[in-house]
Amino acid sequence: MAKKKSKLPGIPNFFPPLGPHYPIGNILAAGANIATYYGLQRFSREVAKLMGVSGASIEAEIALNRSKVSLARQETELAKVKALSERQIRLLDIRIAEKELDMDRAR
Repeated sequence: MAKKKSKLPGIPNFFPPLGPHYPIGNILAAGANIATYYGLQRFSREVAKLMGVSGASIEAEIALNRSKVSLARQETELAKVKALSERQIRLLDIRIAEKELDMDRAR
């Protein structure tokens, strides 16, 4: 049975909230979800290292995450440049059309 997602992004709901009448219990459940999630992540990394499945160190994972963030930023900048260039092309087309109209009027 699949776990429901919690309100925290990317963290599954191992311990569901108790309800609106138990605010402290809900905070404790959210804390337990976070601790369980990160504990399981750390545990799986250690097991993978011991089994020799994953040779990536934490530093390598950090470098990979940084490069992913950098790539996302570059893709965003590229999308901005494309949008601006498309706008400039449309403006040039409008100017050309206006000049053609002026030439037609002059005839």
